[in-house]
Amino acid sequence: MNKNRFRRVFSKRLGMLVAVAEDVASQGKAPGEGVAPQAASGEGAFGVVSAMTAFAAAILATQPGVSFAQALPTGGQITAGQASISQNSNTMTINQGTQRAVLDWNSFNVGSGNTVQFNQPNAQSQALNRVTGGGASNIQGSLLANGQVLIQNANGVLFGKGAIVNVGSLLATTKSIDATQFMAGGPLQLSSTGKNASVVNDGAIQAQGYVTLVGDQVRNSGSINTAQGGQVVLAAGDSATLALPNGQGIQLTLTNATANALVENSGTIKAEDGSVLLTARGSNTLLNTVVNLNGVTRAGTVVADAGNTGDVMRGCNGSSHMRCAAAKA
Repeated sequence: MNKNRFRRVFSKRLGMLVAVAEDVASQGKAPGEGVAPQAASGEGAFGVVSAMTAFAAAILATQPGVSFAQALPTGGQITAGQASISQNSNTMTINQGTQRAVLDWNSFNVGSGNTVQFNQPNAQSQALNRVTGGGASNIQGSLLANGQVLIQNANGVLFGKGAIVNVGSLLATTKSIDATQFMAGGPLQLSSTGKNASVVNDGAIQAQGYVTLVGDQVRNSGSINTAQGGQVVLAAGDSATLALPNGQGIQLTLTNATANALVENSGTIKAEDGSVLLTARGSNTLLNTVVNLNGVTRAGTVVADAGNTGDVMRGCNGSSHMRCAAAKA
């Protein structure tokens, strides 16, 4: 017998086929046991591997601390205005019928390869998406809209490296927004939720109008681009007053400070002939309020403001082309 030959036997202990030397004796089958004809074929082995993979995935899913981003938002409810939600395979479509609409979600995630599409009456239409569940919003896929999309999640908002955002305008915040005030129009009060959470962009955000990111910490390591004359605001503070543009420029005032406030741009921000505001307000004076500009910012006007108690780390003053390195102002 050739000692270099092997055969496969079924291991009841491991629950799978294993390779053994041809001269190794097996225990044999117990009464009633049998092996299907395909078990010795490549197809049978593939079936065993597939079953084991599914089992391993099920085990991982039950382990504490292990989470898997949901493919699309869940638990959507229209609480003000008119809109409808539909889903077809990996695409969720929100058709908005009024100028303003409020949608409450249990989660607002977009997995890689998935798309959320807002169809809105016009570029001035606004859809406020409030997340009531316990997790941060994790956007790794595509978010598309012809109007203004507002995402509010007290636990944080992340646009991952694979995220593609192409909208009329975007507001992403960890601060609370009152639905009644939103529906009435006028300036919005962005109120503290008692949590300390971040808004982070590692992906590619493209907007025709404004991009506004407001949290306790705000970071951009990806790209943020607006059409000519657009506006970009990165703001860190406990609460704020925000006036969204209606033919006028966006206005934001931080009304209260937060601990360890940070605004950081290590990516690219472009608002040709427009404006960029990076501002933070911290609740202490121990250099925990920082505006850190390590990336590239291009705009008609660039303002970096850390208040009276903070530091602005930059390489140059606001200009039409600002390339900043970590140099203390």
